Amino acid sequence: MKNKLIDNSTEQLSMLNTIKACLTQEGLEMVSIATGYWDIPGLSLVIDELESFLKKDDAKLRLLIGKDPYVYASQLKKPKLKSPRFPDDYIKTDINELELIDEYEHTIKFLLENCTEEEPKVEIRIYRTDDKEDAQFLHSKCYIFAGDEDATAGIIGSSNFTEKGLHGNAELN
Repeated sequence: MKNKLIDNSTEQLSMLNTIKACLTQEGLEMVSIATGYWDIPGLSLVIDELESFLKKDDAKLRLLIGKDPYVYASQLKKPKLKSPRFPDDYIKTDINELELIDEYEHTIKFLLENCTEEEPKVEIRIYRTDDKEDAQFLHSKCYIFAGDEDATAGIIGSSNFTEKGLHGNAELN
């Protein structure tokens, strides 16, 4: 992959299309992503490419995120309304308990199948403290695609691994 600016201003310069291209490279073995924010809609945008990538024997996806993922009421089949402003709020819950709208069910199934305790293909960690055990928020955005010489790429910039970060926000990577 050649050096290029990724800013979501066109399809050719979108973070989404760049990640999809990186995930489909021959020889790719490991994808490591550090991001301040991550969400199910963002993962859904690249789910087909991730599934194909993870079918390889030694393939692995590692996510380091700065904050628990948001699940908005608009993503749920049966949201429990607490107040008229509730759709603006988010829900924190265990992934096993989520009843998401049909659009995201496939992505949740993918996570449940690949985030197993034995030989996980997907590892997700939340960065909560520094090496001194002090509370700290990870705000980095770094995407590393590692494999053989032709499948190694890195992206550093402002795009979180969210729907808006991959496709929508004006970003600079």
